[in-house]
Amino acid sequence: MLRHSFISYRIAIVQSADQVALEAGNSPSIIFKHYRELTTPEVAEKWFSILPKEGQWENIFSYSVTKRLVLLGSFRIDFLICQLEDINPKGP
Repeated sequence: MLRHSFISYRIAIVQSADQVALEAGNSPSIIFKHYRELTTPEVAEKWFSILPKEGQWENIFSYSVTKRLVLLGSFRIDFLICQLEDINPKGP
């Protein structure tokens, strides 16, 4: 659901299916066909301005390329880098 919302609101703001397709990892034709004109730039600006209330959650984000580590508030995410072939092996 978050992905669809992002695409719908982002296309309303930037007005470029090519740019949003690149950001979302989709094709421009799909973006144009399914997400264009679903919302207005004004509503999209409101959606992108949603943030936690002050003190509700530490809105801290940091990333270490060398350690492949993301810190988001009190959450720690370690990333394992895999080659595409490891995830989707080619058949015989």
